[in-house]
Amino acid sequence: MGNIKNSTIAKKYALKIWLEVYGERVQRMKPYKVYWDDENNAWLVTGTLRKNKLGGIPYVIFSKDDGEIIAVWHTRWTVKSIFHSNSFLEKLWTATSNSIGIMEQNKL
Repeated sequence: MGNIKNSTIAKKYALKIWLEVYGERVQRMKPYKVYWDDENNAWLVTGTLRKNKLGGIPYVIFSKDDGEIIAVWHTRWTVKSIFHSNSFLEKLWTATSNSIGIMEQNKL
């Protein structure tokens, strides 16, 4: 991909990755939010869950220098999973860990 110089390019690159992995449904998860990690020289891009909706959003982390994908995952929430968990943070960790495990198995 080359150098990802700014947040606009980062959003476009994230969308390209998500479309390949998750399909057209990621188009509904706008606006996309972009975060810069100066320490790791990497971008984190996330989708946004619509107000008052349960579900999940896509995430991707990639290198600024060459666009190398570091991680890509998607969370998923339901009323049952949120209210039957010991804690919200435990549920977040479980959802993220499961998604990363699936990603590693598929070697994305």
